[in-house]
Amino acid sequence: MPDNLRSVVVDGLSVKVTDEGAQAITKLTKDRDDAIAARDEAIKAKDAEVAELKKSVETKDGELAAVRKELADAKSPKAIAAAVKARAAVLDAGKKAGYKEEEMEEMEDAAIRRAVVSKHLGDAAKDMSDAAIEGAFLAVSKAAKPTGDAALSAGIRTADADPWAAFIPSKEGR
Repeated sequence: MPDNLRSVVVDGLSVKVTDEGAQAITKLTKDRDDAIAARDEAIKAKDAEVAELKKSVETKDGELAAVRKELADAKSPKAIAAAVKARAAVLDAGKKAGYKEEEMEEMEDAAIRRAVVSKHLGDAAKDMSDAAIEGAFLAVSKAAKPTGDAALSAGIRTADADPWAAFIPSKEGR
């Protein structure tokens, strides 16, 4: 046995090796420790990624629960009645503005509101936001009087007639 043996501790055990063996053991031990540290860092990174994904799933679960509740609420008879009433009010305003029901059947409420406001305000309505259209629609629909087919279907006379004719007999009637 060579005389130049040195003692090296490997995993808590003392081993007698040559200088070259000691260098190899030291290098391999360092490589092992570096690999363990890299693995631990990778695990930490994956743990953080898993935590982020869990948070994302929980967020989506919360959104899904809210949408399910919203859907259940929308299916309620009260919500359906309110939606029908709102649609009827929009269609009525459209009719008062002179649009035919057939024209409005395929249109969404927002499109009908925009059409009614555009008819009353002209070019001023082109650049209005949806919220501005909502406000203008409320004002326009309150002030709108039936015209054309809408007036006829409502049984309202729109021709300028003598408002006093029903109360004051004419000369022919005397």
